[in-house]
Amino acid sequence: MKEPGTPIVRCPNWYMSKVPIAAHQDAQVSTAFLKVINMVAPPSTINSRA
Repeated sequence: MKEPGTPIVRCPNWYMSKVPIAAHQDAQVSTAFLKVINMVAPPSTINSRA
């Protein structure tokens, strides 16, 4: 299946494909990712640098 062509769709898809990789290497990213996928925190948590 070909990925959608618009940058508005491609950019978030690219970013979200990197999050699990980063979560494997960084405990803070891992914690934020787990909270989001378990619906304990909003998706915007992943974009936070805090």
